[in-house]
Amino acid sequence: MQGSKFNKRIFYPLVLLLYIFIFSYLITTQHNFIHINKGIYSTKNLPAYDFINKYFYYLTNCSNGIFFIGPSTVRESFNYISIKDNISSCIVNGGVSSNGDIYFLNNQLSILLNNLPPNYKIPILIIGINSRMIVDRSFLKRDLGFNDLLSIEQLSNKPNYLDQILYNLNLKKKYFLFYIINFLNKYNLIKTKNNIPVFENLYKDREFDQVRFNEQLERFNENRLWNKKKYFNQKEIDILNNVVNISNQISTKTIFYIMPYHSIFDQKLGKGFENFLPMYFTENNILFIDNTSFFNDKDFIDIGHLNEQGREKFQQILTKNIKSITNDFLP
Repeated sequence: MQGSKFNKRIFYPLVLLLYIFIFSYLITTQHNFIHINKGIYSTKNLPAYDFINKYFYYLTNCSNGIFFIGPSTVRESFNYISIKDNISSCIVNGGVSSNGDIYFLNNQLSILLNNLPPNYKIPILIIGINSRMIVDRSFLKRDLGFNDLLSIEQLSNKPNYLDQILYNLNLKKKYFLFYIINFLNKYNLIKTKNNIPVFENLYKDREFDQVRFNEQLERFNENRLWNKKKYFNQKEIDILNNVVNISNQISTKTIFYIMPYHSIFDQKLGKGFENFLPMYFTENNILFIDNTSFFNDKDFIDIGHLNEQGREKFQQILTKNIKSITNDFLP
């Protein structure tokens, strides 16, 4: 019994010292990696969570290469594993589920802007986009997890300084734990909460899905998204301008990539509807790539996502694009 009591006398002080050390470390340490905002460690499987995981992976494994971000149309368009052996530079697919609009892109870029490592810019940032994303979707209430990513600037407006201290401590603790997890998984694909690899295509083996296609058409009808007046309004153009401005702040070179689209948009919204963005980029001297003419309706599983045939086509074209891009813009 004496030995047991003696061990406890030794053990508890050691534990206390350990806690003091960890607390001191977390309070005083500066972020040597990346400043991560609240919400990344949400137990929910949300696009913001997936996106920050992909960003971590990019910084850890490909920080001198290409980060290709955007909505699920980007996620489904290529598998970086299929491309990386054919190019001299690395590329990470940062596409995640979204509302498919310019508001979503603005949120993605805001995460990158608020979480850049010191003195770092993304060498080449490719942003997947098309004209149908310049749409008023103010009726949507889904925040997709981005509202959880509360910024320090927002917190600093709160008068409760104890909340700020506890928040920053919790932030550093979570970041430290995530860094360890990321290190342990360095040579494997990081997985999301539902155990789906974040760099895999969710619709990998699917062909054209008429049921899904019809459901999407119905949702567009219900939300009046076949109304031309919903598109290219000044509010959304202002957000597009902000997307361009932020992308220039966080990257050495930004390239906008016009994503393929189903002909239903031309049928419903008029021939040439998708010409808005190419015209916008041309008029504003913004670098963009448009390969949409190489795709047809047989390349899709629904109104916006590529099927296996379309993905293979996209990967072949993108590989050629990347070889040209890296020759022009990477040392």
